[in-house]
Amino acid sequence: MGMPSIGIYSYELFQFYDVDTIIRAVSVKDTSAEEMAELMVGRKLDTDYTRKSTVQKESAMEVSGLTLLSKDQKKKLLNNITFSLRRGEILCIAGIDGNGQNELVEALTGLVQPDEGVVKIQGIDVTKKSIQFRNTHGLTCIPEDRHKYGLVLGYTMEQNLLLKKYRNEPFSKHGFINFKACREHADRLIEEYDIRSSQGNTTAAREMSGGNQQKIVAAREIDVDAFIGTVGLSDYLRPVCCTPFVDSHTALLHLKTEDTGSPTVDAMSLYSMTGLPMGWMPLL
Repeated sequence: MGMPSIGIYSYELFQFYDVDTIIRAVSVKDTSAEEMAELMVGRKLDTDYTRKSTVQKESAMEVSGLTLLSKDQKKKLLNNITFSLRRGEILCIAGIDGNGQNELVEALTGLVQPDEGVVKIQGIDVTKKSIQFRNTHGLTCIPEDRHKYGLVLGYTMEQNLLLKKYRNEPFSKHGFINFKACREHADRLIEEYDIRSSQGNTTAAREMSGGNQQKIVAAREIDVDAFIGTVGLSDYLRPVCCTPFVDSHTALLHLKTEDTGSPTVDAMSLYSMTGLPMGWMPLL
């Protein structure tokens, strides 16, 4: 008896299937895992990334005694969190979803105010500062929930790509928007991150696939002058096509090698997206 099945992980293809259809029929017996991945993504994958020591002595972020209570003040969502992050370093925070990762990102980015503790960026105390202040002083964020925190779904792709830059020249001056500069900036990011849509940069974000929505967020947040990047990825993103993950991961590693790059990564969540066994991200 024949039985059709749908799978998204390459190891499943070789364990359970005889024939796999990726737009066209492919013989599992005569196709390697690398070739299968290339067929899924549509291009050859660069797996020859060499780790380089990029950690510097200079501190990018310092967090001390960070404590956050629940709304009823009865439970500690964060309890005396303390760590330091140096420039060129990726700090991995591993744990089962729902154990404080989201609350930590929200406290670092200013979405919530901690009850105790101090957050410093480049030596500046930003604990009580606004989200915009943190953004302009070197903090960027790729949120876990792109719909709730990462995109304005009714805005176009171009508008979403400019959310963090439209106040600055050359995109606006004295309150007037330079639409030509905005369009050129958006087109550059669309090409660099291979963001695909039906109507180009005028496509509404809500009309785009989940993978391309994630590319918008990654492109916008990585293409800034930032000292620290916070990245929250979880099982919410598991169904997303592997292409945006490859592009975003490559960009994250590239950002790490830059003098100003110090992303903070939720390693467990990032790992779950690959469908590999739980552990530390092997390429970081």
